[in-house]
Amino acid sequence: NNPGGRIGFLADWRRLNVMLTRARRGLIVVGNAWTLRHDPYWAQWLDWCASHNVVIDKQALHDVVGCAVRTPSNSKAVKGLLRQLFSFEAVPPASKAFKAWALRELEGAEKDPERVDELWAALVAARVELHAEQAAAAEEAISSAVAGAGEAAELAADPESKRKGKETKKKSPGQEEEAELDVAAEPEATRTAKKKQPAEREEKVALTTAVGRETERESGDLEDWLEFARQ
Repeated sequence: NNPGGRIGFLADWRRLNVMLTRARRGLIVVGNAWTLRHDPYWAQWLDWCASHNVVIDKQALHDVVGCAVRTPSNSKAVKGLLRQLFSFEAVPPASKAFKAWALRELEGAEKDPERVDELWAALVAARVELHAEQAAAAEEAISSAVAGAGEAAELAADPESKRKGKETKKKSPGQEEEAELDVAAEPEATRTAKKKQPAEREEKVALTTAVGRETERESGDLEDWLEFARQ
């Protein structure tokens, strides 16, 4: 078990295939179901095991019992039988075997066999509810992992955007607010003048060029006239 839900080499589906298909007479898998459910292949296999009632998990049993106890629709008599199940690590997974076991092991069950049927129905309903919650949590975890991998791939493919993102992050909230206030406080006339500056600069350059050319032409005409006068 680990907080990140990493399962190491067990994530290789080929190893999983060999592990689960080579047994001839029987197979017992010991592990942490919460950690294994972070892998989609293990999650499917654990769902299959749960659907066939072959998972022996003390904590899982107690979670189901706790969920059944919290269900308002269950009667006080059924909840009394449910609380007795906290002292057991496992119960028979099949309906008929469970009822025979409950009549034998649970105090007061033999006096009211109908309550045992209600007890079994309460456990089944709680197991279905918890299974749906776990499946939703596993799907959300997978979606988050896929989204994170996609973002990492985009950053790796476009390092320029990554660099710009870092530069953007360097700006403190106070700097961003000051920049916004400066823009808002700037008069409309000043902003209009800034927009006109490039155009006016181009006009001045063009005018200067034209005046220079005209001056050169006039200077050339004067030199020609002086040369004609000397002759």
